[in-house]
Amino acid sequence: MRRYALVSGVFLTLLTCVQLRRVILQWPVRVASVDVPVWASAVAALIVGSLAFWAFRVRARQITKPPSSEAQRVVARRIVVYHLGRQATPTSSALEAVAFQGSIMKACITGSFALLLLCVGGAHAQQASRLQVGTPVRATLAADGTLRYELDLPNGHFVAGRVDQDGVDATVTITGPAGQRVQRAARVGQGGPESFAFATDTAGRYVIEVTPATAGKAGAVRVQLTRSEPVATTPEGKVDQAAAQLYKDTPGAVVGVIKGGKLAFVKGYGAADLTYGMPFTPQTPTNIGSSTKQFTGFALALLASRGKLSLDDDVRKHIPELKDFGKKITVRHLLTHTTGYREFINTLIIAGRQVLEGDYIAPDEVIKVINRQPALQNEPGAEFNYNNSAFSLATIVVERVTGRPFAEWMREEVFLPLGMTK
Repeated sequence: MRRYALVSGVFLTLLTCVQLRRVILQWPVRVASVDVPVWASAVAALIVGSLAFWAFRVRARQITKPPSSEAQRVVARRIVVYHLGRQATPTSSALEAVAFQGSIMKACITGSFALLLLCVGGAHAQQASRLQVGTPVRATLAADGTLRYELDLPNGHFVAGRVDQDGVDATVTITGPAGQRVQRAARVGQGGPESFAFATDTAGRYVIEVTPATAGKAGAVRVQLTRSEPVATTPEGKVDQAAAQLYKDTPGAVVGVIKGGKLAFVKGYGAADLTYGMPFTPQTPTNIGSSTKQFTGFALALLASRGKLSLDDDVRKHIPELKDFGKKITVRHLLTHTTGYREFINTLIIAGRQVLEGDYIAPDEVIKVINRQPALQNEPGAEFNYNNSAFSLATIVVERVTGRPFAEWMREEVFLPLGMTK
C-alpha cells in the first residue's frame, strides 16, 4: 500500500510540474494565454499536489499500525458496524482496511482538486491563440473579424514576424501598452507575406491585430513570429534587426558598411530572384540604378580637375546638336538637376518603351526627345527637378571630351585605380 501511495503522489506532483512547464515555455512570447489565473492555478496545483503526496505517505505509514488509543478503537468499531451492520470487535485487518479507505478518500479528494486546477488552467490557456518563434499559426480571417495576439514584452525588446496572406489580403496593426499605434503594415497583396518588426521602448502588453484589408473579404492566413530577442547592441546585430523583414522568399538586398575606408561588414538578405529562389549574397550582381549618378558626377569633376573641361561650360559646347532654348545651360546645371530639361523617361514610357524593364536607350534617342521639347520647364539654375535627362547628357559629355566609350573610360580611370574590380 505504501508503494501505491508513493506512486500516486509522484504522479500528481508530475502533473503539476507539467502545468508549470507549459506556463514557463510561453514566456515572454505569448502571455495573452498565460494571465494571472493560469499562474495562480499552476502554483496552487503544485501546492495541492505536494500536499497530496505528503498525505499519501503519512497514511501509508499509519495503515500499517493498529489503533493505539481506546478512542481510536471506538471510532473504528463504529465505522465497521456502520459498514457491516453488526456488532463486532474490530480486528487488526478491519481497522487497517478502514484506515486505508480513509486515506484513499482523502487522496482522491486532494487529487481531484489538483487535477481540476490543472484542467481549469489548461482550458484558460486554450482560449487564446499562442505565437511562438518559428511556428506558424494557421487561422481563418473572417470577413468582419479580427485576429488578436498579445505579447507581454520588457523594455528594449525586438520582435519581428510575418503574416502569410494565403487566402486574403490582410492588414497588420500593432499597438503598444498605452494603446498607441506602433506599426501598421499593408504593403503587400494577397499571396505574399505582410511583414512587421518593432522595438519596444516601454515594458507592457503589445497587441498584434490582423484584419481584412478589403471589407467583406475572408480567407486563410498564417501568423508567425520570426524573432523575439533583446534589442541588438553590436553594429552587426543592429544591421541584422534592421533587415529582419527581408526573408528568403521576399525581395532582398545586400548591406555593406565602410569604416575607415575599408569594408567592415557585408551581408546579403532575402532573395535575389523569387522565381528561382536565388538568395541575395554579397557576390550577387546588382542593378544599382541611380547610384551611378554619383560616379558620373565624379567623372566630370575629375575631368575638370585635369583641365579637360569647365563645369561652367555650355553643354552645347560639347553636344552642339542639342537644341538651343535661348538660355545657357552649363555642365554644372547637369549635375545639380537644375537644367530645365524635361524627363525623357516619362516620354518614352508613354510611347510604349519598356524602360523600367531593361530596354536599351541609345544616347541619340535622349537627344532627340530633348530636342522635341517645345520649351524648358524652368529657367536654368532656378529650380531643382530630379532629372535623368541631364545625367544621360553628362555621360555623352564624358565620351565627347575623352574620345572613349563611357563604360571603358570609367573602368580604367575611376574603378580600377580605386580597387573596384567587380
